Amino acid sequence: MVEDGLIKKLVTSMKCSVCGHYYEVDNISIIGRREDLWFLKSHCPSCHSQCLVVAVIKEGRVPEVITDLAETELDKFK
Repeated sequence: MVEDGLIKKLVTSMKCSVCGHYYEVDNISIIGRREDLWFLKSHCPSCHSQCLVVAVIKEGRVPEVITDLAETELDKFK
């Protein structure tokens, strides 16, 4: 199961659309979740503008790897 802290950490990689400052974990609240959709709210620590974030987090699914590496090269870089 995806932890709330991990979701908040992902949002900290986003910048405020008003001033460009990064969001901070302490300023992010999880509003709710429905299946793969997470709803969060945050406010910018710099300009105090608020935002709503909707994230799609698919748990338990391994993404398909698309590469042009040969099988031996792929094993080498694992």
